[in-house]
Amino acid sequence: MALPSGEYIIANVRTRNRAAFSNSDDHTDLLSSSGNHATFRDKWLIEPFPNGQYTIINKDYNSMAICDHRPRTGSHVFGVRVPESGAANKPHYLWDIRSTGVPHVYTVCKPASANLCWKAELEHGSTITLAEYRRDDSFHWTFNFNPAELKPAVGGVNLTEDERKKAEERFDKFCENRVPGAAFDSQQHDPASKCLPGTRIAVREKIAQWRDDHEAPPIFWLKGPAGAGKTSIARTIAEECRESGNLAGSFFFRRGLAGCTDITGFVPTVSSQLTVNVPLSLNLVYKAIHDDHFIFDKSRQDQFKKLIVNTLYQLEDVVTPKVLIVDALDECDTKSAVEELVNILSDVHFPLRVFVTSRGEGYIQEIFNHPNIEERTCCLPLEDPDLEPSGDIYKFLKNQFSAISFMKRHLIKQPWPSEADLQNLVKLSEGLFIYASTVVRLVEGDTYPPDRLKNVLSLPKSPLAGLDCLYAQILASAITSPEFKQVVGTIVLTRKPLSVNELQHLLQLERHAVLNALHGLHSVLMISNDDDAPIQPFHKSLYDHLTDENRSGAAAFIDPTVHAIRITLACLKSMLADMQYATSHRPDWKKSYACHNWFYHLADALIHKNLSQEDYHNFTDCLTNFFVYAWNPWIEHFKFQSDLGTVDRLPAEQKSVGSSI
Repeated sequence: MALPSGEYIIANVRTRNRAAFSNSDDHTDLLSSSGNHATFRDKWLIEPFPNGQYTIINKDYNSMAICDHRPRTGSHVFGVRVPESGAANKPHYLWDIRSTGVPHVYTVCKPASANLCWKAELEHGSTITLAEYRRDDSFHWTFNFNPAELKPAVGGVNLTEDERKKAEERFDKFCENRVPGAAFDSQQHDPASKCLPGTRIAVREKIAQWRDDHEAPPIFWLKGPAGAGKTSIARTIAEECRESGNLAGSFFFRRGLAGCTDITGFVPTVSSQLTVNVPLSLNLVYKAIHDDHFIFDKSRQDQFKKLIVNTLYQLEDVVTPKVLIVDALDECDTKSAVEELVNILSDVHFPLRVFVTSRGEGYIQEIFNHPNIEERTCCLPLEDPDLEPSGDIYKFLKNQFSAISFMKRHLIKQPWPSEADLQNLVKLSEGLFIYASTVVRLVEGDTYPPDRLKNVLSLPKSPLAGLDCLYAQILASAITSPEFKQVVGTIVLTRKPLSVNELQHLLQLERHAVLNALHGLHSVLMISNDDDAPIQPFHKSLYDHLTDENRSGAAAFIDPTVHAIRITLACLKSMLADMQYATSHRPDWKKSYACHNWFYHLADALIHKNLSQEDYHNFTDCLTNFFVYAWNPWIEHFKFQSDLGTVDRLPAEQKSVGSSI
């Protein structure tokens, strides 16, 4: 509950005025008071109800603050005489008082319309109305706390309305470059990917101790092998930080998700999240933008420091420690980008902390070994014997198989699985949660789970071979499809997840051919019954398996450079086909994957120098046709969409075409 019952002065953070009634009449408006007028009574009795909502009653006038039955933006908050005992629990008599995550600062909103909140105007005597909540201190209130005692910048930055509006417009434009899919709670992530209650306790306790220790290094680096559960831990920590008011923002790198493999959108994403998670930061962000007109022309390091680090530093006295969570650093696409980002993050200071996860790749280890970064980093390897996860993997398997057994109790003879089977699976996993979760999905999807579990338990017991053999068993039925490499290779190598319909269009295949190639892969790919839903791997280890011939074998091996050529050809052919069937001279490419990504795959394809004669001719013929028939309409498309920035990124790829083909 946000507040205990008691007597309060309610003051607005921005205006410093108090909420008050000027008389005891029915339907008298709630007003903004400077506190210097005798008729304006500003002492309030606040009483909680069992449902967590509150009545707000003026002590002197015995009037209750309420609103209309069906309030809307602009509705007045007004007073009525307190009803008889027991009658004050009507919905329009009650309010939600919610913490903003900043000590002493709250919002007051209608339970049935959570976005309608109290809003104060500057003038003494102006009415307090309900409005759609914005990240603005006129919506923020203190209870028995003088807003003047907040740091000056918190209680309202000295910007005129015009200056504030211009800064807001510039910030909103900057935030158009954010990456929605990078947030920890994005719908594009596997919702099941978080720690089971009661698991990974030792790791989570170490992270919590670091978060709250002002003297601890500002960076916590959790490193471990693929499939060890780093992302599940990161997502759990992010959720816990959000619930406790400690979350600054999150950025989850993810291969195959648009914008989630580079750092271009990192600062816009994190700064936009910060203003939502820490509402009092917004005015400070506007002030930073106003004070530096060229801030959005500067380096990412300067932007990060001024918009995020310095903003939170100014709130140091009034906010709890805030954690920025960066997951899967190793899935960022270039070593130079990783190095740049780590250098940016190493410059933070309290109250901001940074929690980072990655594999212990050689180049990442080298970056963290740099003396300036190492001294500012607390490193926790998941291979640490004190963090041995076998017990947690056992709990996970026990929990999941109990659910499967219950759901299919009419088929499965109980008890199932046996204790010996569970212990064998724990040994086969060798500490890799991805092994355990893949086994669960595989067994769950079978018509008779016990038979599938027997097959899994017959696989080799070497830890590396265990995961590879499990993948090989799952892929065995799918690789018989003639379109397997074409479809699955495209899924693991495209820059964003594609749906069945998008794969059909890009690869120019029939629906049944796409579905046939995906048959039996529900345990390793997120596949929906909705043909418009994106398909993506549950875990990057599938990409690692498929793109390493020593692990996958020739039948399943997908060569990234060879397949880059095939995806490039598919993109070009798809656009040429769109040209042929367009009803106007400009095809509708607004949502076309090929239109927005062909040149990236072309750049990857040009790495491959040893094309077969047939591939060489196909490649050059298709490129020639594209430049002759589709180049101008493609340029026109981006002019029409006012997005010539995409075209500006082309010169390097264009120049390399002539020298490489």
